[in-house]
Amino acid sequence: MCHKSTQVNITQSTEHIDKGSQTDDILVKMSNQRANKSGQCNILPDVVLPDVAHKRLCDRSRLCLKTKWFVKRLVSYNSKNKMRAPQQAAARALGISEHTISACINSNTEYHHASCNDPTQDYSHAPSCRTIKKRTTRRKQWERAIKNIDALIIEKIKRLIHDEFYRKNRKVAVSLLLPKLQQQMEADGGFTCSESNFRLILNGLGYRFRKIDSRPVVFERQELIDWRKRYLRELHVYRQRGYRIVYSDETRVFAGMSQRYDWVDMDVLNNPYKAQENGLTLGPKTPVGRGKRAIVVHCIADDGLIEGAEFIFASNSTDADGDYHREMNAEKFENYIRKIAPLLKNGSDKPAVLVIDNAPCHSRYEEKIPTKSMTGRKMRAWLRKNNIPFLEKLTKKELFNTVVTPLKKADYNRRAVERIALEHGVIILRLPPYHCDLNPIELVWGWIKRQLRDELRSDDKLVAVMAATKLALKNLPQSAIHGFFSHVREVEQRYAALDEILLDNPDCELVTDAAAFVDDSDSEDEVEVDVME
Repeated sequence: MCHKSTQVNITQSTEHIDKGSQTDDILVKMSNQRANKSGQCNILPDVVLPDVAHKRLCDRSRLCLKTKWFVKRLVSYNSKNKMRAPQQAAARALGISEHTISACINSNTEYHHASCNDPTQDYSHAPSCRTIKKRTTRRKQWERAIKNIDALIIEKIKRLIHDEFYRKNRKVAVSLLLPKLQQQMEADGGFTCSESNFRLILNGLGYRFRKIDSRPVVFERQELIDWRKRYLRELHVYRQRGYRIVYSDETRVFAGMSQRYDWVDMDVLNNPYKAQENGLTLGPKTPVGRGKRAIVVHCIADDGLIEGAEFIFASNSTDADGDYHREMNAEKFENYIRKIAPLLKNGSDKPAVLVIDNAPCHSRYEEKIPTKSMTGRKMRAWLRKNNIPFLEKLTKKELFNTVVTPLKKADYNRRAVERIALEHGVIILRLPPYHCDLNPIELVWGWIKRQLRDELRSDDKLVAVMAATKLALKNLPQSAIHGFFSHVREVEQRYAALDEILLDNPDCELVTDAAAFVDDSDSEDEVEVDVME
């Protein structure tokens, strides 16, 4: 394969070589015979002799074998004629670097004819200059596969995938999809394609065989859509009014938190006994897995992590499912809010807005509207406490249906976190369920864990992991924080466009009462899920 930079005007470069020598005639002859064909040598004439068994590729340079063969002969001729700096003279004559000249000299070019060593002989024995076809990339193969596909076939493929597989919760199998498509195309002229080519067509249409990571519930459940709209509008108004927006969440780190991918010596892996005999190790050790855990809680604003809001403690839980919310309970989180609430305003006279998710530890009710399971005595006591009139002679069922049911849950369901925050001038704003991509601190956790996996060893104890976590939080650069918030702003804009929300003119009223931020539903399906961890 020829190097493109080897094109040079040989006739103008021969002044660096003795004009009376035979090299002049050789170079001029070569310049006149040079063929301007793509992929062919631009220094040497196109001579192809199939009976000469030369290698197709050079060993150490990117020049073709014919060019390398000529360079070696030219340097050899310069040396025999005691020319000063023979390699440098050849580089000036050919217009290529001295490094390339050295690479050609050190290569393993074989001379199969005695006349090849004589620079005065013609070049009929030069190796052939053959073009090595460049490997087609996968993306090019995908584009080529759909280049001549009719729009009708593309539409049928998409409809089949969505109607026959996605909608019925079935796995998309090419062996099932292709026959269905061919059956539907019989009336339109038929469709002939192998399964391997059909996979290229699917890739060309934008389908990828990858791990399933889809959250259709975010776009299908109307209550989630309404919650998201309300959240985006309220958040935008808080920003417009200059409130400080702070995000908080918790995550976990654990002993044995190291990289799960490394360069593995397969020879050692296949024959460990031989490796031990040769004094080698057995390669990287498999991480011990998720050992003892520590819970990390923090708060972040667009100007950085909130100083003094760091909270890291060891967990005693050994639950197999890894749910750290059993350790980070409501009592600990409420005490944490009491501690950090004065820090969130940062000296501002305006309330701060703390954005949290709907995890159980964030949502303990101090007071809740009665349910059907409550006894009649407790139901009457609750009504008296809230000064709600009722008839004493009513039964429990009548009391619930006529008095309790008409009440609005948002007016009576009170969470402890909202009350604690409001006492310190902090407004709680809750993320919609399944929308952790709207919380920039989730990106902070990802950055921190990448740092830990790069620095920690698989046998590090939990104490070392906690110390490394504190150091990583301290070293989090502001440029990274700015990128996290910019990304979340882009996500907010995409959701706003999807939900057709005009954030510049939001139609919402802000209420500083905690009841305004309480979910009206008792469904367990709306508990926040940490899907980004």
